Amino acid sequence: MVAASSKKNLGRYGDRVGNARVALACGIGAAVSYVALAFVGNLPQLLVLHALTGACVGGLLPSLSAMLAEYSQHGDEGCVYGIDNSVVSAGRTVGPILGAASALAFTPRGTFVLTGLIYGASSLLAALTVCRSRATRPLDRPTGGDGAL
Repeated sequence: MVAASSKKNLGRYGDRVGNARVALACGIGAAVSYVALAFVGNLPQLLVLHALTGACVGGLLPSLSAMLAEYSQHGDEGCVYGIDNSVVSAGRTVGPILGAASALAFTPRGTFVLTGLIYGASSLLAALTVCRSRATRPLDRPTGGDGAL
């Protein structure tokens, strides 16, 4: 429920302040909250941190979708969204398997740390990529004849 609420609210916020900023903040928030989950000592801490993690992960999705629309070439939107949906589906399939494998290889607490590191590295890579892309992107994006993007 927290993730669903954050999708709507952080999606609107991303429209106002920029989706890249929201995606970066949510990625860093997810990284920090996942690492913090490894150190919980009681149930209330677990519930609060899990809700925070859900809000951060939920806020990533609308921001990333909006950024895909912004950065994809005119006419390639369907292909880009198709690849995005395929990657999300693959992640939902492979994620639990990798989570179980990391819990066996490390500990359940180690799995939270590993997930946090993955979110942190992904956020850093995304931030660097967006900054580089903005530096090389033309100011005006070509539009179709009807003015649509």
